[in-house]
Amino acid sequence: MPVRSPARPRALHPATAAARLAPVPTLALVLAVGLAACSGEGPAPDDPSPTPTATPEPGPTLPAPPPLGPLEEYLGFGDTVRTAEEWVAQITVRENLVAVCMAEQGFEYVPQVPSVDRITYLDGPVQGTREFVERWGYGLWSSPPGGSGGGFTYTAAEDPNWARVEEMSEAGRAAYLTALWGPVTESSADGSETREGGCADGVLTAAGPEAAFLAGVRDEAYAFLEALNADPRFAEVDAAWASCMADRGFAFANPFAAQQQFMDELDEEVADGVLSPVVAAERAPEEVRVAVADLDCQEATDWVARHRAIEIELQQEYVEAHRADLEALAAALAGTPGP
Repeated sequence: MPVRSPARPRALHPATAAARLAPVPTLALVLAVGLAACSGEGPAPDDPSPTPTATPEPGPTLPAPPPLGPLEEYLGFGDTVRTAEEWVAQITVRENLVAVCMAEQGFEYVPQVPSVDRITYLDGPVQGTREFVERWGYGLWSSPPGGSGGGFTYTAAEDPNWARVEEMSEAGRAAYLTALWGPVTESSADGSETREGGCADGVLTAAGPEAAFLAGVRDEAYAFLEALNADPRFAEVDAAWASCMADRGFAFANPFAAQQQFMDELDEEVADGVLSPVVAAERAPEEVRVAVADLDCQEATDWVARHRAIEIELQQEYVEAHRADLEALAAALAGTPGP
């Protein structure tokens, strides 16, 4: 049965992605990624003039991410990985933590780590840039055929963990998936399930009541960040942006509301799991018009910098009120003993 990993808070507006980073990868592909072995043959021992091994060209390096807010640092937000090698190293650490967590619950889990040669850099237009926005808007109703650029991807290989799960009894399979992904929180008509918790959700290395407490600390912090944009301290900067948009014929309270409208329309259209290409083609031009005006007004009002300054101020207040709990959470997420 297909399994969807739990959703995490996301930046609603691509143009502000540089300031609102997604969490580091939390093994969303744990059940899909397999080990990819590399091998090669050198010259024969009696070859008098072996051909020198060529040094592979270094892969692309992603731009350095902007500084994180104080609460985002505690939550492990911000992918500081800038090369394919660093990405593999990060995945290795987190996959090994999953294996340890599963072993503590009596299950075997084989870490799923891609080899560097299986990783591909996405070199298309980067979502949120003017190049992307003028062609694809927010990337909802339409998007580049090869996906947006500015990151890495890799092809999933056969996963021995999933093969093992398929051989289990129904009860054994349910127990394994609950340990890995947590209990089912939503079931869809297509047979897929959404789960929350488990070893793959945040990779909390603590167990028992401590793990439950720390998961609560994490979820409370996520909820704070999700609700952050409703704080009245954003009223002035949002009002300046909204006035700029009104001059262009659009009525939205802030950039998040502009994108959310198209997200809601898309969610409604694909409620049955099918997106009509005709409807998508009809809605895409309006999305581009709004997104371009949105980006223009963000630049005209310095919305990103002003909004980010307020976010950091609010995050700092939250950290000061919850520092002890956040220290324990950060230690658990890093796989180290708490204070």
